[in-house]
Amino acid sequence: MTNGRFGGVLLSIRHGLPIVAAGAHEGKNEICARAGFFKYGINLNTETPSSEQLRTAVAEVMENNIYSKNIRNLSKEFQRYNPNELSLGYIGEILNKN
Repeated sequence: MTNGRFGGVLLSIRHGLPIVAAGAHEGKNEICARAGFFKYGINLNTETPSSEQLRTAVAEVMENNIYSKNIRNLSKEFQRYNPNELSLGYIGEILNKN
């Protein structure tokens, strides 16, 4: 479960864990919407979910394999890249242009 901020969502992706997201402010609604749209998890579309909403969503992501399959595929894609090397490369390109 996450409030839809980048940190929690990225950790879920990195570890291949389906997402149950509840966040509506500060851009969290965009992150939660994408998690739901791509079936990486369930977007609860609220900042304050009820215990029943949480219980139902957790049961759904645990029982429906589409969420696990999709998030594992995305996790594998993420693991193909080294963010430090990519960042250094892009920074180097920018510095060399000046």
